[in-house]
Amino acid sequence: MVTFALSDQFSSLSLTGLFLLCSVLAFSGMLYRITGMVWGTPPDGIVQGEAWSLGHLPIIALAAALVGFGFFLPQPIRQLLEEATRIILIH
Repeated sequence: MVTFALSDQFSSLSLTGLFLLCSVLAFSGMLYRITGMVWGTPPDGIVQGEAWSLGHLPIIALAAALVGFGFFLPQPIRQLLEEATRIILIH
């Protein structure tokens, strides 16, 4: 029985280790590609920067709303969040 229990623990530990190893390899591969895209040299014919367009307005509006809600949260939204928190914490 002791041997079976120990082998089960080692099996679980080895699966956990394998999962962590694969996760680290996937993350490092993605990080390698992303750093190349962000800080690498651009291909020929690619212009650096972006021209102003009306497409920037929704992003600016959402950023302003995010900052505004950080300082002031309307009462109905506050009540909804408090009720959701109460439901989660009770159950």
